[in-house]
Formats: sequence, C-alpha cells, structure tokens
Amino acid sequence: MSSLTSLNVAGNKLTALPSDFFSSLPLLEELDLSHNALSCLPEGIAGCVHLRVLSMTDNPQLSVLPRTIAQLPNLRELYLRFVLSLSLSLCVSFSAHSPHIAHAQELLLGPP
Repeated sequence: MSSLTSLNVAGNKLTALPSDFFSSLPLLEELDLSHNALSCLPEGIAGCVHLRVLSMTDNPQLSVLPRTIAQLPNLRELYLRFVLSLSLSLCVSFSAHSPHIAHAQELLLGPP
C-alpha cells in the first residue's frame, strides 16, 4: 500500500483508525473518511506530507482533530461538514494558527 495516492473508505461505519494507520501511506494525496463514526484521527496523519484533500464530512462523533493536521504542507481542501461535535473554537484556532492554511483552497465547516 505504500504507493497508494487515493483512498476512499467513506460509509464504512468506522469508529476508529489504528494508531499506525497512516504509516504505510506515505504518498497519500486524497483521503475520504466521510460518512463514518470516527471520533478522532491518529496523530500519525502528520506523516502524510503529500495529503492535499481530506474529507471528514458527516462524522458526527468527531470531536477533535490532531494538532499535527495543521502541519500538513500540501493540505488544500479540508471538508468537515456535518461534524456536530467538533468545537468551533478548535476550527478557528486551526485556521488561524496553521502555517500552511494560507495555501488552503477550501475549508468547509458547515452545511452546504
């Protein structure tokens, strides 16, 4: 799986990801985790330095994003629609303090 660049596991009723989930995905550019029941992401997402698109839409239990997500240098699109538990202050803090967020093209937090 080390050469995988796109992964879609949307709608699989996932409640958690293994802590080493991202360690075998160093070239990942697009990740769709939408429509699951995740409450958090492993800190290891920081190893996905090529990640450009991350969709976490409709994960109602998601309450926290790892701080390492703000260190992803190529992240351009972050989708968090219908994530009811995620603190708005966390989102604002993330967008205001990420050194790379200035390059973001889309940061979608609310309903369409």
